Amino acid sequence: MKKRSILSLLYYEFLPVLLLLLTTVCNAQSLTIPKGFTLQKSIKGSDNLIQKDFDGDGHPDYFGVIERGETEVKLISQLSTLKNKILLSESIELYRCCASMVLKKDVIQITTDFTPTFAHYKFRYDGRSSNFQLIGYDAIEGGTTEGGSSSFNLLTNTYENNFSYYDHKKQQVVSCPAVKAKLTIQKILLTDFGQKAERMLKGINEKYIPRKADKSSI
Repeated sequence: MKKRSILSLLYYEFLPVLLLLLTTVCNAQSLTIPKGFTLQKSIKGSDNLIQKDFDGDGHPDYFGVIERGETEVKLISQLSTLKNKILLSESIELYRCCASMVLKKDVIQITTDFTPTFAHYKFRYDGRSSNFQLIGYDAIEGGTTEGGSSSFNLLTNTYENNFSYYDHKKQQVVSCPAVKAKLTIQKILLTDFGQKAERMLKGINEKYIPRKADKSSI
């Protein structure tokens, strides 16, 4: 009788744990990659893939970089709230040799190398659209003596930059006046993002990069 009581106690103690483990295993999903594509490798050789509960429902979601051959690269996400439906970006410019993807809190930062510009794209999960939204674009142009940096916050519509150039007459680096502007562009979701959006953002940057007024200083 005592032995039976112990068995009953163990049964009721461990049953909830077993059910939780079974539920976790059943709910666990792996990223479904479209046919012909593979996960792109990061600089360090690991998969360019982030697993996190982005939508807050207790189940894993995925965000990654996939490629087909050496020319076609896309961003991919898989969200449990969408019943693990795959969301894809358009083709993007992402050079494996220097590109990186990191998660900082809830923001995914993708860095691309497009010499002489290093571009940083920032994505965050948007619950209203059940998609990832581009919330920031930062860029570093040129080198140590000529060039600068810019930042475009797509949530506050604030663009600003700081640039400098080498004045050959003065034989020194001259700082250009800082630029700050309010810009409004259409909301860019992961499924909208591609080379067209990249060119548009780079075009904004080109427009606001200060030009040398005195060309004789070159």
